[in-house]
Amino acid sequence: MTPAAMTPRERIRTTVAHREPDQVPVILTCAPPVLHEFSGVPAQDYFGSKEKQLEVKLDFQRRFPGALFVEFAPTWRKHPFVSAVEDTILTGNHQVPDFKADPRCLEFFDWWRYNHQHMDADIAARWGSFSWMARAWHPLMVLEEHLGGLGPLFLKMSQDRAYIHEVSKVLTEATVAWVQVQEEFCRGEGFRFDILFSATEMMPMLSEAWAEEFVAPHCRRIFGATSACIKLLHADMDVAHIAHVFPSWGCNAFDFNFASALALKKVIGDRISLHGNVNAVEVLADGTPALVEQACRDLIYRAGHGGGFILKTGGGLSVGTPRENIDAMIAAAEKYGRYPLPVPPPALEDEPVDKGHTRGLVKTYAIQSTGMLGDIASAVFDGDAARTRELVRQALPHFPPQRILGDGLAEGVRVMAEKHHIRETFFPELVMADRAFGEGLEVLLPYFTDRDFYGRIVIGSVRPNIHEMGIKVVGAMLRSAGFAVHSIGVNKTAEDFIKAAQEYRADVLAVGVYTREGLSTARRVSSLIKEQGLPYKTLTGGRGISPAKARECGLDLYGEDAVEAIEKAHALVGR
Repeated sequence: MTPAAMTPRERIRTTVAHREPDQVPVILTCAPPVLHEFSGVPAQDYFGSKEKQLEVKLDFQRRFPGALFVEFAPTWRKHPFVSAVEDTILTGNHQVPDFKADPRCLEFFDWWRYNHQHMDADIAARWGSFSWMARAWHPLMVLEEHLGGLGPLFLKMSQDRAYIHEVSKVLTEATVAWVQVQEEFCRGEGFRFDILFSATEMMPMLSEAWAEEFVAPHCRRIFGATSACIKLLHADMDVAHIAHVFPSWGCNAFDFNFASALALKKVIGDRISLHGNVNAVEVLADGTPALVEQACRDLIYRAGHGGGFILKTGGGLSVGTPRENIDAMIAAAEKYGRYPLPVPPPALEDEPVDKGHTRGLVKTYAIQSTGMLGDIASAVFDGDAARTRELVRQALPHFPPQRILGDGLAEGVRVMAEKHHIRETFFPELVMADRAFGEGLEVLLPYFTDRDFYGRIVIGSVRPNIHEMGIKVVGAMLRSAGFAVHSIGVNKTAEDFIKAAQEYRADVLAVGVYTREGLSTARRVSSLIKEQGLPYKTLTGGRGISPAKARECGLDLYGEDAVEAIEKAHALVGR
């Protein structure tokens, strides 16, 4: 007699317990814009109505019954937890907020209550409540936004460890209190959340020593304070250098993106479950059903053996994902993910993770300049802004400014970028080197004219996006290649780009697109340039855009990585 098939929720519980379910489970993680697109109703009718949103979520789950739908985030401009700690802890009042008395938090729970009370009984039995995932903020994520981005955060971590540790400790206790209030509410309403989700996006950018100092203690405290059966840690990007320590952080699941499934399976796949990492843009949003099937099959064979693997996107579904591609993802799990999986699996080489943002560079991994110029390069590499500035002043009587820039400042950034690529240095060091470069350049600028640079570039990322690693790396490389680069940061509107271009007399706007939702902003950048007859050229790149999408948006050129960005920038300025 054939055993009854497991429900999607049973499969996930079995997988996280490191047993083999009947098949590899599938999770569909959706943020509000994806659900709104699925609904087809006007925004004002969707975002202001918990009734309409629940109706859409139920329809979404019914449409894709072979997967478990998880709402990635509630429909709020700012999460009530973040608002509460901004009003208290981040104003200097290091007291944990009273979440039970905060009207923003009470409104949040009212939406949870409505979902539970009006849940379809059959869906509740097979899939559970739509409020079954709760979110817990790591203090570094809160501090990144509070301090104004990764650059200021890493500077503070380098220069004022005591402040970071003090505030992080209080923020962690606030997170624990928030988690416990959520659990208490759920018990009172007669349900529970199964997943506690905590993201620490900057974690892959850190050395193991920094991660253990600034990330690990708070993860252990947060995950140790919950009764959720799935304690899910998330980070984008390659985590190969640090993944081996994750099991000691209190999590039992890792949600990954842009990392090697095969490598993670070998390193930690026998200790915590892996959730990922179908490419949400290039495969699911832009690919064909056949491409989706192949990508999912390969992931299952790389990471599914012995259980402990859940098939999902790396992050959430993108706006514009064809429904037939979601169907293909679910069908691939049913076709290739039936346990026991074939042993041995089909021979597969490991999937590429990093296409090589230093492709074509000299790759000496050492400073070539000597004497005073070598000292400048070393000061930049060490991230010592004050010393860099002073050494540049001392060098001016002895060397042309152009040589100080090329053989001193740019040389330090070049070597830092190369060592960053091979994981001998990490993102905080790159940020500090870029800052030192900027300090030295400020001394030289009075001696330069526009002819001394290949061109002026304004760089930033379009909203919605708060991650700045991409524009930091590309910006540093463009500076080292002889461009004058002005960064406007992350989460910017098209109008922000045009205003900055006018202020800095830019030749090129470098538009980073890291989510599919950002395409509309990128398209508006191009439209404003055309409508106003402006002279700017546009360069784009990032995880949320492809060469085809760049052409659709009217952007001039696409760069796959930082080195290609340099090549394309040269082409745009006619060099």
